[in-house]
Amino acid sequence: KKYTRAKYTDEHDFSIENYYLDDGFENLISEESQHNEMTRLLTDRERQLLNTKQFGVLVHEQSRVDAELEAVVTLLLIHIYIVTAVYHEHYF
Repeated sequence: KKYTRAKYTDEHDFSIENYYLDDGFENLISEESQHNEMTRLLTDRERQLLNTKQFGVLVHEQSRVDAELEAVVTLLLIHIYIVTAVYHEHYF
């Protein structure tokens, strides 16, 4: 199977590499992905909720996850703002 990968180097060169993987390596990748629940599109819990048609519970849980992620992003943006302000005060 053919894969394309973009590569960005320290010299600011951008290149696209084509490479081929044999079936054994591709199977290893797919098996590893199956074992790591976080890389799948749906977790076992989400799949269970969908199969039992508990859509309201799924929406509630996803809303909670979204709120947690939004809080983390907000804190990171505040951190970036503070670091940038300190940098500008120190160097300018």
